[in-house]
Amino acid sequence: MNFKLAFSSLASSLTTVAALLVACTPPAGSTLPGVVEAELVRVAAPAAGRLVALSVTRAEPVAAGAALFRIESPGDSALLAEAEARVAQLAAHQADLAKGKPPDELAVTAAQARRRGPRRS
Repeated sequence: MNFKLAFSSLASSLTTVAALLVACTPPAGSTLPGVVEAELVRVAAPAAGRLVALSVTRAEPVAAGAALFRIESPGDSALLAEAEARVAQLAAHQADLAKGKPPDELAVTAAQARRRGPRRS
């Protein structure tokens, strides 16, 4: 008896849920009235500089975190050029050290060392 009652209760519950799901689903191809509000955001660069690239146009939708523009700071460009020059200078110095002294310079250095005599600590 309990089995029939439980089965009957379950069947009626499933029928009710199915009817609610069908009733709540909007008809295919229908449109619903509504209003979408846009949010206007003013954007500014964090530092002064020259505009190098502009990735978007006015009123174009953009995703959060997307790059809008790229600026180049004169100070940053000068620092970069200075660092690149220093790297080139150090690379040239390292190449000179890797070559070693020519034999004639080694002979001069050895002669100077002999003239000075033994080192005193």
